[in-house]
Amino acid sequence: SMNDIVWSVNTKNDQLAHVIDRMQAFAQPLCEASDIELTFHIAEGLPARKLGMEERKSLYLIFKEAVNNAVKHAQCSRIEVSLRRGSDGSIELVVADNGTGLRDGSPHEPSLGGNGLGNMRRRAGDVGGELLHRSGSPTGTEVVFSIPSGWG
Repeated sequence: SMNDIVWSVNTKNDQLAHVIDRMQAFAQPLCEASDIELTFHIAEGLPARKLGMEERKSLYLIFKEAVNNAVKHAQCSRIEVSLRRGSDGSIELVVADNGTGLRDGSPHEPSLGGNGLGNMRRRAGDVGGELLHRSGSPTGTEVVFSIPSGWG
């Protein structure tokens, strides 16, 4: 939405802490309305990390799409969000649910907002990152977005 774009270009929001606040403000009411338990795990020191406008925008929109997909399609009871350091120095966003997984592993699963996994991969690539997803019943779906260590 236009509100997301305006937020992402505002330089006052350059710390990861601001992105985390926006993620929580988006996901908590959505999950509460669907009776889904939501937890966030943030690695120490990451909230102070600065992000560029494109990284901020991609991180938030990939997160938003992953949560929307889980709430709308996964029939899950739990979503766990993690921000952590990767073994290669990258920053990783992980959105995992305990739902049914993607049907047939389709990367074009319908989604709220019309983006889907293909567009999430494009967003990741636009900032030099990578998007992976693992899916299966009964293990649910895990979306992992990695941003290289040189970002921000």
